[in-house]
Amino acid sequence: MLLRRCSLRIIRLTAISILSLPIIIILLLIYEISRNHSLELFTMSLDSLSILPNKQTSILVQLALGIDAVTLWMMLLATIIIMLTALAGVYVKKRQKLFYGLIMLSESVVYILFMARDGMLLISTIAIFAMIMFFFIGIWGQEGSSIVARKFATWQLVACVLLMISCLLLTTLQHNDSNMEYQLSLTNEASYIIQEQLLDEQPEQELIRQAAFVLFIIALICMIPMIGVHHWFIELFQKSHIIVLMLYCGTLSISGWYVLYRIGSIYFLDLLASLSEGLLWVLAIQFLFASMLLWKQQHLRGWLAYGAWGQLSLIGILMLTLSEQGLTISLVHLLSFMAISALLCFLIAAIIERTGTDYIPVLNGTLRNLPFLGGSIVVAMFAWLGIPGFSHFFGTVHAVILTFSTSRWISVLIALGVISIMLFAVQMLYKLQRGKTDEAYQQLKDMRFTEAIPNIVLLSVIILLGCYPIVIVDMIELELHTVYSMWKPIIDEVPWDIGSIASIWTRAGETFNVVIVFSLLMMFAIGIASRKHHRISVILYWQSLFQLLAFVVIIASEFKTGNTIYWLDLVRYVVVYTVLLIATIIAVRSFSQPLKDHTISSWNGLYYRNPRFALLMLLLIVSWMALPFTSAFQVKFTAINHWLAQEEYGLLTIWIVAHLLMMKVWLEWLCALYIVSDTKQASARMKLHSNGTTTLISRNNSIILLCCCIVLIALCFA
Repeated sequence: MLLRRCSLRIIRLTAISILSLPIIIILLLIYEISRNHSLELFTMSLDSLSILPNKQTSILVQLALGIDAVTLWMMLLATIIIMLTALAGVYVKKRQKLFYGLIMLSESVVYILFMARDGMLLISTIAIFAMIMFFFIGIWGQEGSSIVARKFATWQLVACVLLMISCLLLTTLQHNDSNMEYQLSLTNEASYIIQEQLLDEQPEQELIRQAAFVLFIIALICMIPMIGVHHWFIELFQKSHIIVLMLYCGTLSISGWYVLYRIGSIYFLDLLASLSEGLLWVLAIQFLFASMLLWKQQHLRGWLAYGAWGQLSLIGILMLTLSEQGLTISLVHLLSFMAISALLCFLIAAIIERTGTDYIPVLNGTLRNLPFLGGSIVVAMFAWLGIPGFSHFFGTVHAVILTFSTSRWISVLIALGVISIMLFAVQMLYKLQRGKTDEAYQQLKDMRFTEAIPNIVLLSVIILLGCYPIVIVDMIELELHTVYSMWKPIIDEVPWDIGSIASIWTRAGETFNVVIVFSLLMMFAIGIASRKHHRISVILYWQSLFQLLAFVVIIASEFKTGNTIYWLDLVRYVVVYTVLLIATIIAVRSFSQPLKDHTISSWNGLYYRNPRFALLMLLLIVSWMALPFTSAFQVKFTAINHWLAQEEYGLLTIWIVAHLLMMKVWLEWLCALYIVSDTKQASARMKLHSNGTTTLISRNNSIILLCCCIVLIALCFA
């Protein structure tokens, strides 16, 4: 709302200035580290935030932040890409002020993502960033982008839920009588603890770790486009705004492999080694599959989608060779992917801005009269292909070499994929540069100065990484050597017993009784049934019943385990959801009653009609979803705390999955509020019902705001 009062020019300059400042700080850190050859001065651990402070055992989110060599370079490149995305915001034609506001929010979230040294903090940050990207995709995408945004958010939230369950299982490995806290540290000390347990041969803890690993792999499949479940990734590139793709490729697209490095290298490196050959085969076939599908693409977006999919597969291949050299080159290739994909997105945006299309047959000869833009695309293509002297060269060559020891046929598949990519790129460049130019495109203007800045910066990064990679390798090699040397002595064949792993979800402990199981199954059924309803009254009814059953589960778990019941926690639970229900009912009646439409579709484009009211509804919906850093998030962990202590992992999983299903309804509502394809229709509908709607909303805004304030106070002090 404050952004609406400022001019677009001031907001744009302010955003670019704010986004540029951290680059200087990070460069100073790089200089300091290269001079002292130490990172110890740049680690920080604040007091842990207990989700359940009144309990004897508590789940902790440790506000631990740290900067190592990998984090530092990822932060630097992500900061540059985010700043250049703000510069490229001139290609965004609607809601420009909101775009710059979300860009600044994204940068702060990215810093926490890369610096997090606590598992729960890392997962929470990914979930929040996924919701920010949900708005980016839906608001600025093409027709049908709201569907793609919902698919994207669903896949990412499912991945975060699976990662959370996996991390909760891992916390039990570090939990003992002297340490009554559940937390997941992402430091090298945690790796030593896991290795000591392996040497002590504790089969029960090893079984839990293998179960956590299975969930971890499934979560990565949801985050990273894998063959068979990659359609959401392709649709994301086809429907999103190309500048949004620039932000996505430079930040969130690599989060899956970053999680594999940050969590997998500490807790699962021996398990990854046992499955590495099979995973390498899958990724090599996927790389070849994506490379062959390039020949069917008629749009630049489609070419970029399958090209990015192939390069992400190549990063995984390098990482899963599980050699010290492979880990180092994989992270260099990951940084290279961030830079080149962001540059290609920007150049495609420049073409679409001038021609209005990305259809390759129509663009024949378009770049002939655009020397700077055409030359930049040629250089970017060469870098994408892995030509010597550019940043992709080392990753492409090492992927072929390092996989040869596993199977020479994997190397053959990768080589065939690289050849396919090269042949298609040469053909496409020939059409763009030498084809017959359409008369409508003969008078196009070359890149302006403001467009040249992102181009020059990213090209400089790509050439620097290609010609002088030692700048990065020297800093990250020591860190990766430490990680690899810790695990190398004990990497061995892992005995897998799928039946025993599945059995940990079917154990019947002290908290297992009919009331709890029946309530959980009812919650699960409500989560499935509520997805089919669009009437707001029915949605609120199901939500009320769902929260009532959750309340019953929490009380029953307290009684069954014989723990002291903290009635203040239960009162807080009732107050939070009572206030949410009252505020939501008031908001719904004040808006839907004059329109005589009580479905979610009646809220389409509320941001255009009344942005203040839309902000209030956003606060309510986020609280209903029980996202991280809300009061509902804390009370929901009460039952999880009991089940972790009693090793009731089946009940814990049903509880979390049921809440994930309920989030689907609120995602639909968020789409209606902020994502609308036809703004003229929304404005016309507002005028049609302006008399009644405006009056009622103004009269009830104070009540809704008061309820929201109560919820926010509970959020801050609960």
